[in-house]
Amino acid sequence: MKSSNNNISPAELPDFSENTIDWRAIRRLFLEKSWLIVLCGIAGFFAANAYVRRIPEVYRATAVIQFDPEARKVLNFEDGQKQDLGNESGVQTVVEAFHSRSLLGKVVDAEKLNEDPVFMPPAADGKPQTNETPRFYFRAGDNRSPAGDGKPQTFDTAVRLLAACIDAQMRRGTRLIDISAVHRDPRMAKKLADSAARELLLLSIEQQASGSQAVMRFLLGEVEKFKAKLQHSEEAIQSYKENHSISLEEKQDTVVTKLKSQNVQLNEARAKRLLLGTENAEVSKRAGNPAALLSLASVASKPAVVADLQTIRDRESEISSLALRYTEKHPKMIKARSELDEAKSALAATLRNLPKLIESEYDQALASENDFEKAVRDQEQQALALNQQSIQYNVLMRDLETDRAVYESLLRKLKETDVTKGVDSGNLRIFETATLPVRPVDRKVDRILLLGLTGGLLLGIGTVLTGHILDTSWKTADQAEAATSLPVLTSIPHWRRLQRTIAGFPMLKSPNSAAAEAFRYLRTALLVTARKKSNRKFLFTSALPGEGKTLCSINYAIAAAQQGLRTLIIDADLRSPMVGSMLLSDATLPGVVECICDDATIETAIHDSTVGNLSVLPAGRNALNPSEILAASKFAKLIAETVQRFDCVVIDTAPLLAVSDTLLIVGYADAVCLVVRAGRTQHKSVLRACHLLSEASVKPVGLVMNDVSKHALTPYYCPAGSYGKRAYVADEAG
Repeated sequence: MKSSNNNISPAELPDFSENTIDWRAIRRLFLEKSWLIVLCGIAGFFAANAYVRRIPEVYRATAVIQFDPEARKVLNFEDGQKQDLGNESGVQTVVEAFHSRSLLGKVVDAEKLNEDPVFMPPAADGKPQTNETPRFYFRAGDNRSPAGDGKPQTFDTAVRLLAACIDAQMRRGTRLIDISAVHRDPRMAKKLADSAARELLLLSIEQQASGSQAVMRFLLGEVEKFKAKLQHSEEAIQSYKENHSISLEEKQDTVVTKLKSQNVQLNEARAKRLLLGTENAEVSKRAGNPAALLSLASVASKPAVVADLQTIRDRESEISSLALRYTEKHPKMIKARSELDEAKSALAATLRNLPKLIESEYDQALASENDFEKAVRDQEQQALALNQQSIQYNVLMRDLETDRAVYESLLRKLKETDVTKGVDSGNLRIFETATLPVRPVDRKVDRILLLGLTGGLLLGIGTVLTGHILDTSWKTADQAEAATSLPVLTSIPHWRRLQRTIAGFPMLKSPNSAAAEAFRYLRTALLVTARKKSNRKFLFTSALPGEGKTLCSINYAIAAAQQGLRTLIIDADLRSPMVGSMLLSDATLPGVVECICDDATIETAIHDSTVGNLSVLPAGRNALNPSEILAASKFAKLIAETVQRFDCVVIDTAPLLAVSDTLLIVGYADAVCLVVRAGRTQHKSVLRACHLLSEASVKPVGLVMNDVSKHALTPYYCPAGSYGKRAYVADEAG
C-alpha cells in the first residue's frame, strides 16, 4: 500500500465541541419542520374546540347585599357587633363568613336542596345522584361517607355542591357584596342567589344578637344582687321602726332636714359613681374598638358623639344630593367628601378620648361622693348630738335609698338593652334581589380556541427544538466544516428519485437540476485538487451504509465523463456491489474478483456503459474472502494498469465503520472523499471514520454532504442557486 501525501496525525483532529447557538440553523430547522408545527397547532385548535363542546352552558344570577355599619338603631342604641370599615375589613369579614359551612347548611335546610331533583338530579334508579356530579360546579371532596361504607351522604353532598355553585365578591371601593350562583337551570341559579343572601342576613342578625345577650346576662346578675340588697334594707328599716320610737325636738328639724338633703345628694353621687363605674368598665373593655364603644347607650348619648354622628349623617346626605348633579372629581364633591372624612376623623378622635373623659368623670364622681359622705358624716355628728337614736335610722334609710336608686338604674338599663335587641335589624340589608338570567355565562370560546392554537404551536416548536437538541447529526455544511475542519466539496440537495437504475441519476435524468449542478461543482473542486497534485484516482467512502456513497461516486464519474475525460468507475465494495447493476445491463459480467483470481484479464473485465467516455469495472462474482482479495498485490497492480488506460479513476468502496475493506485500499487513492448524509449520519460516526483514516495516514480531501434539505442549502454550498435564467425541473429535491 502506498502512502498518500495528505497524511495527518490523530493530534491534528479538531476539537468538536460547539458551544455557540447557530440561529441560522434554528431558522432553517423551523422552516424545514414548519409542517409539524402547523400540524400541532391545528391539533391544539381542534382539541380546544372539542373541550369547548364539552363545557356545559350555565346561568349566573347575582343578588346584592349592602353592608351599612352606621345604620340607625331604635332608641339610638348600637349593638356590640358593629364592624369597622376603615380598610374594608368589615365587608371582607362578611365575605369570608359567607363560605362557612353553617351558612351553607342553613341554605340547604331552608330550600330543601338535598331533596330537590333539579339541584341534585336523581339517577335512573330514582336515588339521589351523588356520584355523577357535573364538573362545572363540583370542587373537591368525595361524596361518600367517611366510614367508607359506600353510602351517599345526601346532605353533605348538597353542601359541597352548593359551595361550588355560589360565591361572594366585594365590589372594590363600595360596601356592596355580590352573591352569585351558577347552575344549568336559570331558575335554580336565581333561587340559590336569593336564598344565600337571605340566610346571610339572618346569620348576621343572630351573631349581633349574641353580643347583646352577653350584656343582658351581666345586667341580670347585677339586678338580682341589688334586688336582694334592697329587700334587706327595707326589712331593716321596718324592723327598726317596730323596735324604736323616734321623737325629735323642733330644733332637730333643721338638722334632720339638712341631713336628709345631703343624704339625697350623697345617694345621687353614689348612684352616679356606680353608673360611671359600670360605664368605665365597659368603655375600658372596648377601648380601641369604635364600633363596640358606639354600641353603648351612654357613649352614643354623649353630646360630642351625637354631634359628630349628626355631622356625618349631614355630610353623607349632602354627598348623596351632590352625586345626583356632579361627578366624583367635581370640586364640590371633593370638598364634601373631605368634610365627611374630617367628620369621621373627629368622631374617631372623640371616641379615642372618650375612655379618658369617662375616667375623669368617674374620678370627679368619686371625689364628689367622698365630699358628700364627709358632709353627711359631719351632719350626722350634729344629729347624733341631738338625738343619738336617729342615727341608725338615718343610716338604714340612706342604704335603702341608695340600693333603690342603683336597682332602678340597672333595671332601666336592662329593659333598654332588651328592647334594642328585639328591634335591631342588623347592619346588612338586601340591596338588590337576583334577576332571572336569560343568557348563559360566556364560555370564552374565542380565548379557549386561541389558547389551544397557541399551545399547539408552542408544543410543535418545543417538539422540533427537542428533536433538534437530541439529534446529533449535521444538517448543513457549516456544521460539518466546523466540527471536522475538512472542507465541504459540495452539498447535494435531496433527490427524490433514487431508483437503482441509470434513469435515477440527476446527471442523466435532470441535467439542469440543482443536484446535477452540485455534482458538477464536485467535479470542479476535485479537478482543482487534481491539477495541483496530479490526482487521478478518487475514492468515495462513507462512515455507515445508506449514506449515498455509490450514488455520489457514479454521478461524479458521469460528470467527469461528460467533461470529456476517459473515466473508469471501479466497484471495490465486494460485499454489497451495486455499480454493475446500476450501470450495466448484465450484473453477472466479470470484474475485480475475476481479475484478481486470474479468471479474466483487465480487457475483458472492463465494460463500456451507455454513457459516453464512461467504463465500468464491476465487482464480479461473489467472493468468500473480500478482505484477502483487496489486500492482494494484484489489486494494486490492477489499479496501476487502470491509471495508464484512463484519465480519471473513481473507486467505490465499502463503509469504513461497517468493514475493514476500505482501509486496505484507501492508500491507493490520490484523493479520498467522505460522503456524509445530512440529517441522518451521527457526528460521532463521521469523527470515528476520520480517526480511522488518520490512523491509516490518510486525510480526506473533503466531505460530500448528501441529501441536504432545501432549507439548509446556502449560496456558499449550493453553487447553482437561482443564478441565471436556468430553471430546475420539477423532479429536483423539495
